[in-house]
Amino acid sequence: MRNMLQQHQTLRAARSAGKLGDLVKKLVLYLIVIHVCRFSTEILFNQLIECMRVCRYIGTTEKAGFALQEAFKRLNVIVETDLIVRAVALGVGATIVMDLWAIMLKRVFAIPSLDYRVVGRWILHMPQGKFKHNNIMQAEPMIGEKAIGWIVHYATGVLFAGILLLCTGIGWVQQPTFWPALLAGLLSMAAPFFIMQPCFGFGIAASKTPAPGTARFRSLMAHSVFGIGLYLAALVSSSFM
Repeated sequence: MRNMLQQHQTLRAARSAGKLGDLVKKLVLYLIVIHVCRFSTEILFNQLIECMRVCRYIGTTEKAGFALQEAFKRLNVIVETDLIVRAVALGVGATIVMDLWAIMLKRVFAIPSLDYRVVGRWILHMPQGKFKHNNIMQAEPMIGEKAIGWIVHYATGVLFAGILLLCTGIGWVQQPTFWPALLAGLLSMAAPFFIMQPCFGFGIAASKTPAPGTARFRSLMAHSVFGIGLYLAALVSSSFM
């Protein structure tokens, strides 16, 4: 009976040690990935120190493993929340800069900007199974299309800001550099060139419009300004966040 009890305790300890080892490996791997992506090292370091303190003062293997698991969950929540908040700040800020550029072009040079009602019209026709139009300007107007269009406009800015942060890491916001932001702005032209304009009936990269070269140049300038806006928003964000 005593031997069976000892065997049971030994087996239980081995399983607990195995779980603890797996948790430690996951935590170490996670920290390596986060470091490579240059996320906020200060937050991660504090969480790791707290986890080690808990493991030091809690005597049993099972409780120490539970503490590691909880710390691992908190790291996920902190990083994901920080990424979302910063992506929203950068995306909204950069889109505002882009819109100010459009207002300046309209008032100074009488160059019209995109009417975001057509974006909202495109979105609101989707539930009816209509994703591509021969000419979005001739499609049936929809209630609330202007508001939806502006929401999608800013949401797209947030999306590309999030992509930028996923590629560079949140640490980029603390010490932003110009070229990654400009590159993200230029890459964001993929959305209108290859998704929106073809679905609007304007062709790939505005190929079916009366002056495709002019349309492309304006898109290039606008999205370059968006990239500059990402950089400026990151500079401002680094001062307050």
